[in-house]
Amino acid sequence: MELLKKNSIPYIVFDKANDTESSYVTNDDFSAMLEGTEFLLSKGIKRIDLLLGNKSPTNDERESGAKKAYIKNKSKSYEHTVISKCDHSFIFNYIDLL
Repeated sequence: MELLKKNSIPYIVFDKANDTESSYVTNDDFSAMLEGTEFLLSKGIKRIDLLLGNKSPTNDERESGAKKAYIKNKSKSYEHTVISKCDHSFIFNYIDLL
């Protein structure tokens, strides 16, 4: 972003902005993951692999949303859910294996 700022190139951050000079679009990570997980559980999906990037407040919110969905739905399948906290190269390699 510093390069963009230095060259006066307009940009928008699609996530959380860490400064007051950036324009950004964000969402409620907790609610998005809660609703997404509830939807998958309602379709009878028993195993959900949750691949999160490195530890961050965003990923903590996403993990909390998923856990809440299991609790709300009294689902026992949470024990079969894989929660991986990993760097993005792992996620792309995992996807390639599917």
